[in-house]
Amino acid sequence: MLVVIGNDIREHLQAIVDGKPFNVHYNYILKKYLCGNPDIAVTVNNNKKNDFYSYCQGLKIIARRKTLIDEVFVDMGDNLNNECVMQLMVTQHERFSESKK
Repeated sequence: MLVVIGNDIREHLQAIVDGKPFNVHYNYILKKYLCGNPDIAVTVNNNKKNDFYSYCQGLKIIARRKTLIDEVFVDMGDNLNNECVMQLMVTQHERFSESKK
């Protein structure tokens, strides 16, 4: 189940990177998985930490069309009845661009 959630989130994050409508994909993840909390922690490549809103803004502005979201792991916390994702762990890398000279 967590893999399915992670894959769904990954697809919507990649859509943000690819320039698709930001609000549609951001709000989908926020409402469906994060229970409306934009401050959920996002850890990128086991290193950089950010809140969900700031991470998504970075995807929209800085990473636009340059980043590939590899995997998203979700942490639902210790409460087995928890319906909200408590943390996202994202692995991503920059796409290689071919420069024509």
